[in-house]
Amino acid sequence: MKQAGYAAMRSPEQGVEAFSFLAQFVRHRQLRLQLPPPVSRDTEGASSLEITAARAILAQAQSQGRMLLAEDEAKSLLAACGIEVVQGHLAASASEAKTLAEQIGYPVVLKVRAEGVTHKSDVGGVLLGLKSPEEVGLGFELIHERVLKRAPAAQFRGVLVQRMVSRPSGRELIVGIARDPSFGPVISFGMGGIAVEVVRDSALALPPLNRMLAGDLIDRTRVASMLKPFRGMPAVDMDSLIDALLRVSELACEFPCLAELDINPLLADESGVIALDARVLIDKAPLSPDPVYSHLAIHPYPKALERQLHLADGATVLLRPVRPEDAEAQKRFVARLSDLTLYRRFHAPVRELTLDRLVRFTQIDYDREMAFVAIDAAGADEEIRGFAQYNRVVGSDQAEFGIAVEDSWQGRGLGFAMMAALETCARERQVSEIFGYVLSENDSMRGMMVARGYGAQREPGESGVIRFRLPLGPQAQTGARAVAATTS
Repeated sequence: MKQAGYAAMRSPEQGVEAFSFLAQFVRHRQLRLQLPPPVSRDTEGASSLEITAARAILAQAQSQGRMLLAEDEAKSLLAACGIEVVQGHLAASASEAKTLAEQIGYPVVLKVRAEGVTHKSDVGGVLLGLKSPEEVGLGFELIHERVLKRAPAAQFRGVLVQRMVSRPSGRELIVGIARDPSFGPVISFGMGGIAVEVVRDSALALPPLNRMLAGDLIDRTRVASMLKPFRGMPAVDMDSLIDALLRVSELACEFPCLAELDINPLLADESGVIALDARVLIDKAPLSPDPVYSHLAIHPYPKALERQLHLADGATVLLRPVRPEDAEAQKRFVARLSDLTLYRRFHAPVRELTLDRLVRFTQIDYDREMAFVAIDAAGADEEIRGFAQYNRVVGSDQAEFGIAVEDSWQGRGLGFAMMAALETCARERQVSEIFGYVLSENDSMRGMMVARGYGAQREPGESGVIRFRLPLGPQAQTGARAVAATTS
């Protein structure tokens, strides 16, 4: 059987395992071909992460040589990225705890604040549902005694007093970040609560997440079935839960120093999600990512490359990297192009993008390639008016570009501006040369290439195609200008 090229298994179990790999392969291909829905302009304009506030919290801990954030600091970090939290207030004595409880309103929760205590429940450092000043005072003393007995090396600072959250239909979940030696930050999701180590219901995913990937992460856990209507309880607000996962993903992307994060429990019900407890561990890694997000296995969406373009005729467009959610807009863009423009872009008759090519144009690896779309700022819809991209040549530091501009927007300087953005991005990412193939009959494109300093070269055996190339890097600019002058 093996000599004939057929799969031969020694046991039925091996056959089942092999078939499971085939099924997984097919499933991953199907996931890749799913097109996420467009992002609304309101959602696109809202930043979920207050970078400055979050970075200040982490910077303060680093400057003090602390790797473990206090619970109130960890919750402030979550609040900075838009996750609702129950914030506690520190009481250093029983009398302070009583005063704070009166201000917050009963019932309240007491949680130990002590350096050297990682898991509060391990030392009996959490008391729930305290309903009077007497209970709060006794609770403070009880927690203090437990810490002295069970963690004598810890430095007791007091207790955090916070309101008791009562959500009868809430499900306790856990969301976390861990760092893998090979893949960098990894996001986990699963069933939370004090028995999380016993239940061991979790799934992992690499950031950055989008809504589709976050939904898939949830679906790969057993607790996913409990998020639907369950024993008389209404379904969990899935949009809020997915939003929380996206915001945790953003934290993983923007802060390389974030070594571990645990939100446990993250309480979810029909009205949303709220973080009841959080633990954050940092290290001495940078507070900000480098331009290529080298601490991640997958390059996130480079929001810093977004910019407004003002054309000579007064029109304004948003120039930004392409996103997977642009698939439908990209399809409409290609449908509006004339046959001549399509032929000049693809060098072949094309009328409609196949699903595979549509995915290839919109779901890109921002590290090894880049694609920019020009969005009409005056339109109500997210309509694409221009598309430019480069792809690195495998095994080299060169990249091939391609560009297309909608017919009614040609001759207005949009293509020129998009090529400038493409070259700048490629130069910053250590691309040494960018090149592209232009039909000899495409006079407008040839003129733009010459104006931008590209050198022309006839392709052997391709009389109708010209190869234009531009060396990049600081030393290449003088040479490019000289090539432009010679070509002119």
